[in-house]
Amino acid sequence: MIDLRVKLYQQRVNVALAKAPKAAYRGVRRGFQRALIEFRHEFQSERLRKSGDARNSPNDPRPGLFSRRGGAGGLRSALTHKLSGNSVETLEGKVGWISDEHARIAWVHEEGKTIRPTRSMYLTVPLPEAMTPAGVPRRPGARHWENTFVARADSGHLIIWQKRGKARMVALYVLRRSVRIPARLEFVKTFHSREMTRKRMRTLNKELSKAFGK
Repeated sequence: MIDLRVKLYQQRVNVALAKAPKAAYRGVRRGFQRALIEFRHEFQSERLRKSGDARNSPNDPRPGLFSRRGGAGGLRSALTHKLSGNSVETLEGKVGWISDEHARIAWVHEEGKTIRPTRSMYLTVPLPEAMTPAGVPRRPGARHWENTFVARADSGHLIIWQKRGKARMVALYVLRRSVRIPARLEFVKTFHSREMTRKRMRTLNKELSKAFGK
């Protein structure tokens, strides 16, 4: 998780502390809380939406990060924040993913990685029929589907198909030797961007002003 610490705003905070320590602490704590929530909500709506989301348009300079099978839903809902510390000096805010699974997935998208199978010859990459509309796999894996078989598609790719009814065949998974996940999340870069830093400063200043009745 990314840390948000008092030292980012030490000059402004020191002035407030000299005037009224308790009011300063309340203001800084509320400022941190609001700043973390604002960043989390903005990142969820801007970077963790799917490319097919309705809000994407030719006027939107930042298209959705994930395809429908890219699994944006899990990272979006799991992104969280927490606040700790009982004084301005110890106050610390964090934003990110708490569970090891979500943190691992997020870091893969942050840094990029080539994924290869470890226990078999192929990776099974789910296709739309194996996913929910939210981009979540309908079942734990290819072995949990009935009436399946492997055949090569016209494109040359090996596909796991499912037979439905007498004549219908549905493609569930494509088999790959490896999958390259590009570095594309930009979580750290976005958090430390000039725009987000300015927003945090405005939020903190606003809450400090409220704490002193201004």
